[in-house]
Amino acid sequence: MSTWRTRRLASLTIGLLGSWLVACGDYSTGSPVPAPSTPIARVVVTPSAVTLESGESATLVAKAFDASGSELQGRAMIWTSRNESIVEVDPYGELLAKAVGTAIVSVRMENQVAEATVTVRAGVASIAVAPVALLLDVGATRQLTSFIFDADGNRLTDRAVVWATDSPEVASVSQTGLVSATGPGYATITATCEGRTFSLAVTVPSGQ
Repeated sequence: MSTWRTRRLASLTIGLLGSWLVACGDYSTGSPVPAPSTPIARVVVTPSAVTLESGESATLVAKAFDASGSELQGRAMIWTSRNESIVEVDPYGELLAKAVGTAIVSVRMENQVAEATVTVRAGVASIAVAPVALLLDVGATRQLTSFIFDADGNRLTDRAVVWATDSPEVASVSQTGLVSATGPGYATITATCEGRTFSLAVTVPSGQ
C-alpha cells in the first residue's frame, strides 16, 4: 500500500472516531452531574395546636431544616388528617373544621414528619345570667352565674365571660361576676361571651 493511501486511511479513521465521540458525547468535558439535595433533618409545623369552631378554617405552615438548623426551601409536602370527619386538610395545609372533637394533622417531608393538634369546639349560641335582676343596698354584694349554650342547647363550661357595668358609681362587677353596690341609682351589668351578650338591671336604693 502506498504511503499516500496509508496516510489517507489514518486520517479517515481519526475523523470517524472524532465524529463518534461527538455523537456519543465526551463526558470528560461535559456538565457535572447535579449533587444530591441536602437531606431534611427536622420538620416544624406552626401553630402546633389550633382551636376552631365548626365551619371555621385556618392554615398550618410547615418548614424543613437540615442538620445544621438551616431552613430548606422548595421541598414537597404531604398533609394528612387522622380524622377527616372532624377536620380536613388540603395539600397546602389549610384546615376546615367539620365537627366537634380533636384530630391530629400531620405533614410528611421526605422521611420526616411533624404534627399539629386541632381541636374543634361548638360555637356559642346564647348566654344567660342568674339572677336576672338585682336589688342591693349600698355596700352589699351578689354573685352572678352565667350559663353558656351551643346551638343544640348544650351547656358549655369552658368559655370565658367578660363582665361590664355602665355605671360603676352605682354597681361595679368583677371578672368573676361579683356585683358590688357602690352608690344609689341604677346600673346595667352585661355579660359577654364570644359575641353573645346578656344584660340585667341593678337597683341600689338611696336608703332614705
